[in-house]
Amino acid sequence: MSMRPAVFIKFYLETQKETLASRLLKLEDGFKGSAAYCRCLLIYQTKSDREGELKERLEEKKAAIRIRRLLCKTKKIKEAKILKDRSKVLRRIFQMKMKLFWMIAAFLPCMILGDTLTASEKYMTSHSLSCNDLNPQTHLDFSMLMGLWYGAEIITHHEENAYETLYESCVVVHLSQDRGGEPDAFDYVNYDQSSYNNMKNNNNYNNMHTSDRRLRLVWDERGKTLEYSLRVNRARNGFWISSGAQKDRKQLGTMLDLPYNQFTGTVQVMKAVGNHLVLTFCETLPTNQIFTIVLTRKPHLLSRDELQPIRSLLRRRGLSVQSVRKVCKNSASSIAVGILTIITSSIFSLLSRKF
Repeated sequence: MSMRPAVFIKFYLETQKETLASRLLKLEDGFKGSAAYCRCLLIYQTKSDREGELKERLEEKKAAIRIRRLLCKTKKIKEAKILKDRSKVLRRIFQMKMKLFWMIAAFLPCMILGDTLTASEKYMTSHSLSCNDLNPQTHLDFSMLMGLWYGAEIITHHEENAYETLYESCVVVHLSQDRGGEPDAFDYVNYDQSSYNNMKNNNNYNNMHTSDRRLRLVWDERGKTLEYSLRVNRARNGFWISSGAQKDRKQLGTMLDLPYNQFTGTVQVMKAVGNHLVLTFCETLPTNQIFTIVLTRKPHLLSRDELQPIRSLLRRRGLSVQSVRKVCKNSASSIAVGILTIITSSIFSLLSRKF
């Protein structure tokens, strides 16, 4: 039976393919056992191991780079934060320095001027305050003012330090009208030139000697007395003038060792009501000082709440009320001694006028 050529060729090729495949398998089996095959396999494995190591190293390097970048970033953040904090601190220090500089610049002229004003200007300020018109009460009923008054507070207006002191002593003041003869012309001997000019230029005092009345004020403290001879201008009933020692009209007493010496100046009635009287003493000679005494008809009459409006009134008139001396608190014996001393002084004064 004859085969077609095409079929024969196909059959031949398949036969040859199988033969070739079997031969290749045989060759491969033989090659696997050979030294060359083992050498090739070792080379291949070594190459694979190297590639794995290289990959691991590459990954390690990449990880190290990432860590380094992260550390650098963290370090930069920290440095930036430190710089920011440092800049804040420096800015704060600069602001404080500038504030201190402006404070010094503001207060330095005051300090310099304060030193220069201490000798001359301070005296002039003190003196002008002593003679200033403090706008005293003008409508007064003198019959209601006469008689005994008891001290409650003495306020010194030239003191710089604030303090409040309680004294065991008591101040007793007696007011009376002085009818010991017609008043003499006003004596300016104990006033300096500025006080003289101020008095002369004030129209309220032009005809003082023709329209004034006279008062006698006796101040007793710790058994020592001081008698004030005061002039009252009828146009300004709350403005009383002490003219100092005049011929036979001298200030009698021994108050030289007390805080308030014998005195030439003014007494201004800051407040006069039924149960209390506020007098401000403005001294021109021998030393400049100004103080206020709060008087009551009975000892211990005014409470703290009643004294506060008086202090507020003095502040409104430009007077400091930092240093306060409280008197007549627990001193019944001092009050009795003061009254007895005033009575004795009054009798002595009357006798001296008669003889």
